[in-house]
Amino acid sequence: MMKKTIQEIRGQYAALSQTLSLFRGELPALRRQWLERAPRSLAFIGCGSSYMVACSLRDTAASLLDVPAYAIPAGDLWLNCARYRRQLSGAMVVAVSRSGRTSEILYAAEALRREGVDFCLCSLAEAENTPLGEQAAIRFEMPWAFDESVCQTRSVTCLYAAGLCLIAGFAGAGELLDGLEKLAAAGPAYLERAEPEMEKLAAEGWDRAVVLADGSCAGLANEGALAFQEIAQIPACRHHVLDVRHGPMVLIGEKTLVLAYLFPEGRPQQVKLLRDLQQKGARLLVYTNLPAELPGVRTVSLGTEVGAEAGAIAFLNLCQLTAYYKSLETGSDPDAPDGLDAWIHI
Repeated sequence: MMKKTIQEIRGQYAALSQTLSLFRGELPALRRQWLERAPRSLAFIGCGSSYMVACSLRDTAASLLDVPAYAIPAGDLWLNCARYRRQLSGAMVVAVSRSGRTSEILYAAEALRREGVDFCLCSLAEAENTPLGEQAAIRFEMPWAFDESVCQTRSVTCLYAAGLCLIAGFAGAGELLDGLEKLAAAGPAYLERAEPEMEKLAAEGWDRAVVLADGSCAGLANEGALAFQEIAQIPACRHHVLDVRHGPMVLIGEKTLVLAYLFPEGRPQQVKLLRDLQQKGARLLVYTNLPAELPGVRTVSLGTEVGAEAGAIAFLNLCQLTAYYKSLETGSDPDAPDGLDAWIHI
């Protein structure tokens, strides 16, 4: 029987299109709410995959809005709420959650209220009528994106896209939505091309993965590393592109797969790094939005310029697909890894 995980990976662009339809007419209203509320800061909270989404959203927001932006693990905020009181006073707090029922997120919001923090709660969830949504002044629900598998794939893509749309509305940055629209159009054909190549890659003799990405895409790349841990149950980590030289390089060798999302800038430095990784014996896979000539390096491109933020989804797809096909080799169950639950109740 076909695993739900691969069905959800393949179906994520249909879900992405629905998510964009939800936000398409909402950007002017979001801009008005942002200006009327005039928050002193913007904070994204989540757990696990949703926290990794939050990190990328923080970095995107920081580049577009004139207020501080934060990403905070919900469990940290719950346990140490008093430490965050000053920076979250007057904040817009965006809770990112697949289920809208994760205990740590609900307890974190409760702790903020108990501390007397003045904040506005916004909810991004993939279920309807959730405890989180009931508390939120602004809420968006995307039940079509909810993953039935424990390991999130489609859910992550749509939570991240929803967050980008939210930021686009707050900042009046319509180009973010434009990039996502281009990605949604190109995505199905891209996945169809990439899947057989990732299946072949997964069959090669590596047993650990290193994921490299910079800027606002680094948080989502962390989710790519988590996909290898959860789905294939092999060691994996994420580093910034050039920063991998500063220590992590010592653990890279012939049994390592390195997946890198490279921007057009800094190509000479990137090429030098790739050569250094090859000398260590690593297998390399490079993603770029537009085709790139990198002699001796396996490359995959979307074929369309969608911007760095939207391109992070296409890069994440490669991690998801490779992790899924590696799970067939390792024998792990990608739908229900031992010891994991779809969401955590405490």
